[in-house]
Amino acid sequence: MTRIPAEEHKDLLGREVKEDDHVAFSHHNTLYVGKVIKVTPKQVRVVPVGHGYWRAEGMLKYTSQCCLVGGPELTYHILKNC
Repeated sequence: MTRIPAEEHKDLLGREVKEDDHVAFSHHNTLYVGKVIKVTPKQVRVVPVGHGYWRAEGMLKYTSQCCLVGGPELTYHILKNC
């Protein structure tokens, strides 16, 4: 049996995306900041932060559609929108 290798999970700028990372992504013409809760062979499952109406399972996104965020800007965004 031949095993198909999993895709590398790189963001828009070429940085590796892992579980528990925070990323900026778009969904239905809106920009969100979310947390990666699961890494699948082709995509990542992302839950937006600061939005209580989202389902707990989040949504699947290709990592090429995401950009890693972090640092004080992320903390400010989370505190401002919660």
